Amino acid sequence: MDTLLALAPAALGAGFVAIAVTIDLLFKDRVYYWYGGMDRDHSKEHPNEYLRWSVIERGKQEGYAIFDFGGAGRPDQVYGVRDFKAKFGGDLVGY
Repeated sequence: MDTLLALAPAALGAGFVAIAVTIDLLFKDRVYYWYGGMDRDHSKEHPNEYLRWSVIERGKQEGYAIFDFGGAGRPDQVYGVRDFKAKFGGDLVGY
């Protein structure tokens, strides 16, 4: 299993600072979202969306067939994380 670390940069003075990060696991034909976070001061810039899409595109370019977001909560309960994940399309798979 390999890992992929991705950062969302933002300009800060003369340089850049990471405003979001994601760690994804690469195994067989899948990219698994593992962990991520962002600086909430930059939430209006949507760095998490940028990172998700970048990782999905890179996975596809490198031959991975599936991006697995992981859990989506119970279908009969409100769960904001599921709404975030749904923005990227794909299928909700129950286990």
